[in-house]
Amino acid sequence: MDAGEHEEIPVPYKTVSGGHMNLPCDIQSTLPDDEVYLVLWYKDEIATPIYSLDARRGKLGQARHASSEELTGRSFFSSVEHPAVLQIDRISLDDEGIYRCRVDFKKARTRHSAILVTVVALKESQDLEPLKNGEPLKPTISSIDSPITQV
Repeated sequence: MDAGEHEEIPVPYKTVSGGHMNLPCDIQSTLPDDEVYLVLWYKDEIATPIYSLDARRGKLGQARHASSEELTGRSFFSSVEHPAVLQIDRISLDDEGIYRCRVDFKKARTRHSAILVTVVALKESQDLEPLKNGEPLKPTISSIDSPITQV
């Protein structure tokens, strides 16, 4: 992907290290009876996709998913959500950057979107707040001025 080819203004997105993020990507075509053929996610200026969903040989529900080594085992593209999302777990400071989603359709023009991800690091002294009913722990962060709970 040529960096200058599509200049999108990235939408800001903040997440917490150790948590997860759901990066939205609109895969709905503006044309009737259209289909998604390919969804590609890029990070920063890397020319190779970090995640791809290939539905060119069938329906979206039967699409082939592939992720880069850095996302293997901690990412999944969900088209059930509206908009669809790239789910990434176990966030680290290395996940900070600009993520670009490219969607190719059977009929409609290719759609591009961008998200600027900022990762907030938790300090070791910060506690984890347990949830009810055996749900996973969620990190709790606080500032000097007032407590804030981050999900």
